[in-house]
Amino acid sequence: QLLNAPASPSEWEAYGQQTVDLFRSLTGYDRIMLYRFLDDGSGEVIAESSSGMYGSYLGLRFPASDIPQIARNLYLKNPHRQIADVAAAPVPIVALEGADTPDLTYSDLRAVSPVHIQYLKNMEVGASLSFSIAGGGALWGLVACHHRSPRYLDYRIRSRCAELANAFYMGMMAYSSNMRLSYITSVD
Repeated sequence: QLLNAPASPSEWEAYGQQTVDLFRSLTGYDRIMLYRFLDDGSGEVIAESSSGMYGSYLGLRFPASDIPQIARNLYLKNPHRQIADVAAAPVPIVALEGADTPDLTYSDLRAVSPVHIQYLKNMEVGASLSFSIAGGGALWGLVACHHRSPRYLDYRIRSRCAELANAFYMGMMAYSSNMRLSYITSVD
């Protein structure tokens, strides 16, 4: 199913909902949220698709500190981040004596902050998968996927979802440009 760029404010809302519904269909995760970063760095859930196992986060706003800058920088470098099992123990990296520790910035195997793991456990999340929505070197938002139990998605599905996040971004940019153009022409 294709995403068609919205042409009006009512279509914009439907566009976000269609996006999270498509992500849920592709991933099988219990809850999908479209999370938008605001000008002050805070974030807001603007669309949500859920199996009903969780309470809703739709319309809730979160402080900028909810997703620290170091995590935002990694989201700009990586199109997706999977935590297949929140309860899995991290495995230490063993490097040869005297060798530099490998840079895992672009690795799917890199562990996440213990604070983030506890955050997910507090939300009763067993698996998490996030996709960046970015362009022009800036992070616009995220698609956050939560599942109650451990869940692993293979690279092909994750890549397809990353393409869907890019398609959403392009449609959102087209909508934004059209709204600006409509405003400019109405002022003349």
